[in-house]
Amino acid sequence: MHVEFYEKGCKSFFKKYNKQKDTIVELVEAAIDKEVASGMTKVKLATRKRV
Repeated sequence: MHVEFYEKGCKSFFKKYNKQKDTIVELVEAAIDKEVASGMTKVKLATRKRV
């Protein structure tokens, strides 16, 4: 799965961990794939906007 990160929200985080960005993106994608496969039972929405 390809994940797009919100640039403004992640800018400072990826600036701090710039050397590990590729690894972080891969781990997030793997975690999201795992959650989608399990039915996303432990996921809470971080926004009140409709997704």
